[in-house]
Amino acid sequence: MSDVLFYGSGTALITPFSGYGLDFDAWERLIEFQLAEGTDALIVLGTTGEAPTVSFAERCALVSAAVRLGKGKVPIIVSVGANCTRMSVDLANAAKDAGADALLLSAPYYNRPTPAGIKAHFFAVADAAGLPIIAYNIPSRTGVNITPHLMAELARHPMIRGIKEASTDAAQITEMLTQFSDGLAVYSGNDSQTISIMAQGGRGVISVMANLLPRRMHSLTDAMLASDLKTARAIYGQISPLISAMGRETNPGPIKCAMSIKGMCQDELRLPMCRVEDDTRRLISHILEKSNIMDAFD
Repeated sequence: MSDVLFYGSGTALITPFSGYGLDFDAWERLIEFQLAEGTDALIVLGTTGEAPTVSFAERCALVSAAVRLGKGKVPIIVSVGANCTRMSVDLANAAKDAGADALLLSAPYYNRPTPAGIKAHFFAVADAAGLPIIAYNIPSRTGVNITPHLMAELARHPMIRGIKEASTDAAQITEMLTQFSDGLAVYSGNDSQTISIMAQGGRGVISVMANLLPRRMHSLTDAMLASDLKTARAIYGQISPLISAMGRETNPGPIKCAMSIKGMCQDELRLPMCRVEDDTRRLISHILEKSNIMDAFD
């Protein structure tokens, strides 16, 4: 393993839609906003980006635009998770050809492969693309768990450099952080766990909230990297009601609702994802109206 891909807050970008198509104007505005507000990395077409509903051609166009706007400024990390290894390889090669810096790769969903199958999947993608990879552990979506033991096996490949941990299993995450304290980069996969994971040696977060609050999330992680727990807690206290509201319905419904309220994109998702319920929208709107954390939008 070589250098850490990034420290701090990487934004798990939404994918803006307009009708049945992509909203490229909103996509470019979003990326420019992220860069201006100090995000530390851009993660394209992950869970928050509704990747399973985006076609191959659309993916290529989104990645190309992100690379054009952000290359050399922050790492451009493209999610290439699929439940078919050949598809993940194709997505990885396309991301590499477009100029991506690294990949985010989940365990195959729905198939529920054995640890041997997961390892073979990761190694096939790593061998084919030759780009650094952050593994993504999210058992609630994939149905399988990347344990610390399995991660140790994956980390034997020189291109597998980190893990985004979204298992919510505190004991497992602590074991992961202890085991890889001097090597593999561990990132929080949930905004609410950022402080606890970074306090144990995590390198940052791959954040949903950073779509809306990139500078706040950057500042929070910056404080944790400087061992300034007091400042990090103060920032988290300011944004925690909004983070809590993001969990009321399945991601990315709530964050797209919030972004649309602030005029950053249309409140459109692709089926089977739907807009949030009215009570959730009212809650998010109320928090945003009462909050003083949205100065960047004024």
